[in-house]
Amino acid sequence: LLALLPHVARTLLHADDHKVLQNATFALTTMVRVAPEHVADYDDGAGFGALMDCLARLLAPDMSDEGALFSGDLLSKMLACGLAERLGERIGDVLRAVFDRLVVAELSALIQGLVMVY
Repeated sequence: LLALLPHVARTLLHADDHKVLQNATFALTTMVRVAPEHVADYDDGAGFGALMDCLARLLAPDMSDEGALFSGDLLSKMLACGLAERLGERIGDVLRAVFDRLVVAELSALIQGLVMVY
């Protein structure tokens, strides 16, 4: 499962098709749900950096609502599975990014997923 992490992260960072982004986000969320510490510790901690990079792209205001659809699920799963402590001082930045994304979101399913983070 972890062998797929770099490929899924690369897909999330470079794909533009919303269906590809949704499936890659779902795959990454599943990895976090199944083995959060292994994902975060992958490649001497680079896994957590990859998670944060993917999340940043998904929460970017210029990402389509369809592409960002499962970003709230991913972040909620990260927080619920014990990765919140790894955010440390970045938690404020992450919550601000969620808020900023909520401001421009129009798709009700995306809004619901992002609100669930709070």
